[in-house]
Amino acid sequence: MLLLLVSSFCWICSGLLFHKKPEIMDIDNSTPSVRVQKNYSQNKIVYRSVVGEVDALQFAEIVSEVSGKVTDLFINNGDVVNKDTVILKIEENDKAEQLKQAQAILKQRQLEYEAIKSLYKKGYKSEMQSSASFSALQSAYADVKKAYINFDNTRIKAPFAGYVDKINIKVGNFVKLGQVIAKVVNFHQFKIIINVSIRDVERLQLNSQSNVILSNGKVLKGIVSFISRIANPQTKTYTIEVTVKNDKNYFVTQGMISNVELPVGQFKAHKVSSSLLSLNDIGEIGLKVVNDDGRVEFIAVEIIDDDSNGNVWVTNLPEVINLITLGHEYLKVGTKCIL
Repeated sequence: MLLLLVSSFCWICSGLLFHKKPEIMDIDNSTPSVRVQKNYSQNKIVYRSVVGEVDALQFAEIVSEVSGKVTDLFINNGDVVNKDTVILKIEENDKAEQLKQAQAILKQRQLEYEAIKSLYKKGYKSEMQSSASFSALQSAYADVKKAYINFDNTRIKAPFAGYVDKINIKVGNFVKLGQVIAKVVNFHQFKIIINVSIRDVERLQLNSQSNVILSNGKVLKGIVSFISRIANPQTKTYTIEVTVKNDKNYFVTQGMISNVELPVGQFKAHKVSSSLLSLNDIGEIGLKVVNDDGRVEFIAVEIIDDDSNGNVWVTNLPEVINLITLGHEYLKVGTKCIL
């Protein structure tokens, strides 16, 4: 039995001592195969989305230019009026009679001047008399104009077509000279007041077209009509005005918040998936491409825009690139590739 155990032990040990080790094969680092796609640059207009407020181009506080009692009121709050629509009337008192008297005196001065001018030509009147008659005629013209203005001011009119926001008086009220009667605003054309950074203001151009999205969802076209060159000392931003034509008469209010898409530049750019972006050793964002030598090259880029589908627009690239679309995460710069 002991002999059997010794024999078995020797047999096992011989297997451990003389067992042949497996061969370690050198793996050849063959040239990797990658997926590459040609990508072409395109003309890209970049818009910057900023928030602004509506400001009516035409807004006026109508004030009384005469004193007196209100006799008639023709317009209600919220009414739409045309230019020169009479909103209310103030008692005329003797203003109509003053106008008639001034007109009568003017007619008399005209007759006198014509007569004196005729006599002057015949030598019966002096030049001084003719000049005095002409001066009296001009004074009569001025008196008629003044009397007409005083009479016409008893009828308060809309200075332009628009919306009567509020009337501050009622029939029977006494109004004073300079008292605010009503407010009129016109939103057929308005502007959006916005503020932008120095980076964006440098890229903006007058008369460039922009998109305006009102807070109620309505979309209109606007034109950049003013670019300030003086920064706000508190915010260090610059005021921009975008003029908008409201041809469809959308509902708009003073101070309404709106989004404005401003064109801040046109670029030659490539559209790529954001997943293809990578960082180099110094933290620059860029893309990996295959160059003319068939090797991986990293090119740093600048992102100028993006979209809701996960794509970005980048610059600083050649017009045509061989973009690595698969495996770029594992490829090192300088690696030889098979296209």
